[in-house]
Amino acid sequence: MREVANGVWVEEDEMWLPGRIWFPIRATIVRLKDGSLWVHSPIQPKPEWVAAMKELGEVKAIVAPNLFHHLHVESFHAAFPAAKVYIAPGLRAKKGWDDTYSDLNGHLWPEDFEIREVQGCEKLGEWVFLHGSSQSLIVTDVFFNFETVPSFLTRLLLRLFQAAPGLRISKFLNRYIADKGLFKASLEQAVEGEYKTLIMAHGSVLQGTNKEDLRKVIRARFP
Repeated sequence: MREVANGVWVEEDEMWLPGRIWFPIRATIVRLKDGSLWVHSPIQPKPEWVAAMKELGEVKAIVAPNLFHHLHVESFHAAFPAAKVYIAPGLRAKKGWDDTYSDLNGHLWPEDFEIREVQGCEKLGEWVFLHGSSQSLIVTDVFFNFETVPSFLTRLLLRLFQAAPGLRISKFLNRYIADKGLFKASLEQAVEGEYKTLIMAHGSVLQGTNKEDLRKVIRARFP
């Protein structure tokens, strides 16, 4: 686990998909103003990570930020049963979860985050989080930032979907975007604010970025 901004840490792992497709994955941990921990898109709760988290503090919130990033929510919650789980609306029906988990909304943790829903892409159902005190923008799948990729097949796949190199919006999202105009406008609104660190679930954390950098990427993808 490494600190990437003041009070913000990441824990990283990797997946090997069929065909030797390599894919990095990342969880983001934020210390809230009340001292507790908030975990975005948890990855597999390996014992060493669980131990490091317990040393860091009390996990108060676990977040499944879109309709894809839910694979380790239940196992992570089992490791931290006192935490409350918040899920992207739509996951309850997809996973058959009951009301033990709460739906995400834009009014949660008002002292710590500005929370925006990305519209026009309901099959992805992504929510974006701006952590004000660390000036960090936390996203999941709406941006990738691949710099080095150890697998030839993965590099080929990423280039096919125009998801690399560098900061990109993957064309893989095309199959999920229902309204490109609404998606573009909503994403531009979601990246508003003052920040200098961009944290995503896949690819390198980007330091020294701002909303103008992200607007350029959005407008290049959706002219």
